[in-house]
Amino acid sequence: MVEPFAPGTFYDAVVLGPPLTRAGFIGNGIASAVSAVGDVVESVVDAVTDTVEDGINWAVDGIQSGIQAGSEWLYEHAGRIGCGIGNFLGGLIDGALQGLQDLLHDGLDLVRDLGHIFGSILRLDLPGLLEDLGNLLSDIADLILDAARFITGGTSSAALSSTSSARP
Repeated sequence: MVEPFAPGTFYDAVVLGPPLTRAGFIGNGIASAVSAVGDVVESVVDAVTDTVEDGINWAVDGIQSGIQAGSEWLYEHAGRIGCGIGNFLGGLIDGALQGLQDLLHDGLDLVRDLGHIFGSILRLDLPGLLEDLGNLLSDIADLILDAARFITGGTSSAALSSTSSARP
């Protein structure tokens, strides 16, 4: 008696196909699994960096709100000199926080880009890889500009809009 799934049977010849086709099935299965891993890597990196970025934004916004409230209190209770000193110190702290926030944002963009590059490599996605490499180079340039601005004491438009409106 012949077993139904033995080599040389109808099942082996028609359903499984020739040996090269079997290798193709295995290769396609491996490629699909690796592609799925690439998608998971990108999703995890995006989720983690977004969560960290949200936490940083929340903390900086809270501190900036405290600086704003302190400046307004000084304006109402400390006179011109107290308000001026408060605005100066608050502006320094606010500017430093904004600069650090920009640098951390740029660093997280680099991590995000590296995750996307790794995912594109796993998926063998050459156009996606080239796009991700372009994004990485752009984010490196942005990091360099933000670092130079931070080191030289420059500010961003976001920092200017978030400084205290209290005037002596």
